[in-house]
Amino acid sequence: MDKYLRRSLIGLLAGLAASVALAATLSSSFLGVILGIIVGVGYGSAFRHTPHAYIDSLMTAAALGVPLWGPAEGMRTLFPELVGWVLYGAGLGLFGQAANDLACWRWGPEPVPPPPPAGKKRHIVILGAKRDKKIDGILQ
Repeated sequence: MDKYLRRSLIGLLAGLAASVALAATLSSSFLGVILGIIVGVGYGSAFRHTPHAYIDSLMTAAALGVPLWGPAEGMRTLFPELVGWVLYGAGLGLFGQAANDLACWRWGPEPVPPPPPAGKKRHIVILGAKRDKKIDGILQ
């Protein structure tokens, strides 16, 4: 399976599962689910999977919730939405990690691209140099 398709599907599922927090706190539940899926696909595609890193995934995705909430006007009145975005991010991180671990167990790890070919090393040898001497301000 193509790694980007795999990551997108995992992000879609994780975003859908985590969108419960957004659906509960945004003005429109449908909008919360749609935003959750879109952000989940982006998150799943952008971040490479690290096996069994649940706390790291939770914190990374929870921190992502703050800038996603930030552009809203009247932020004090929208504090529940901040909580929703942070909870969504935490859920996205946890569900995404679980889905990635499940995919690794079921289909094996993502194929790692081969390293670039090593370039031919070049050696530079300096054979000699001319040195100028200054004596009493006159070059010799």
